[in-house]
Amino acid sequence: MAEPHHNPLRSPVPIEAEAETGRCCLDCGATLTGTYCAACGQRASELNRPIRELVLEWLDGIWSFDRRLLRTLGPLICRPGLLTLEYLAGRRRRYVEPIKLYLAFSLVLFLLMGVSGYSVVIAGTAGSEQSAPIRVILDEPGAGSEAGQADRQSPIVALLLRQYEDSPERFNQTFLNRLARTVILLVPIFALILKLLYRRELYVKHLIMSLHTHAFGFIVISLALLPDLVLGRPAGSTMPIGNLVVIGYTFLAMRRVYGQSRLRTTAKLVALLLSYLVALVLTMALTMALTLGLTLLAG
Repeated sequence: MAEPHHNPLRSPVPIEAEAETGRCCLDCGATLTGTYCAACGQRASELNRPIRELVLEWLDGIWSFDRRLLRTLGPLICRPGLLTLEYLAGRRRRYVEPIKLYLAFSLVLFLLMGVSGYSVVIAGTAGSEQSAPIRVILDEPGAGSEAGQADRQSPIVALLLRQYEDSPERFNQTFLNRLARTVILLVPIFALILKLLYRRELYVKHLIMSLHTHAFGFIVISLALLPDLVLGRPAGSTMPIGNLVVIGYTFLAMRRVYGQSRLRTTAKLVALLLSYLVALVLTMALTMALTLGLTLLAG
């Protein structure tokens, strides 16, 4: 005779007690031998309990993540490279995973960029005083001022004029949205450059190093945007200082993780920065191409 289906909402028996008698995990079906499933890691948590117990359990999960985050931020910020070595040594449970760190702080950074008005790219007129790493001039000399001048406009400028002449800042926002998706390409590229510089090391080691370094970079850039946001100054005025901090951090992290001399690490840092700059420019170009391509399709 078939065993009746178990309803977790109506069971009067605590799931921990049933686990000891061989009860199965409700998620993957594996036999439970304790509070947590050995196969999938899900907690054997009974729903037929007082609300107070459920709330306390949820709060405990949040508090546990907060403690891991605090334990992670200390070595990430104050001891460059230590978090990478800890992860590679197998001490991972106490820290937030590298990919989660990267995604969390990249989200914070791009939110701050949007709120502060920091412009990665500016689409404006030739006389505009706005500054940004990339500037797109929408009014070429004499463009549109006389009959026949429009024929000498490049197709890209003509396209941008049609789409963004009423709201040039919208181009920056569109570009920023695309950049948030394409910037993740820099993580494996950064790791690949490290692999070329340290060929005897496994690629996964460089990948973890890349995730931690980018996470720290996102934190620094976010902090660099805060003074301008609070004081109402043009966003990005402290960005050069932030860049220097990230470069110094990368040097210290490379020294700790790879254990080479200061001279060799400095030489490899220069090669890393130059190669990364090329990759950054190519990523920006790809983002610009995607933005213009989608604009063309929309137009």
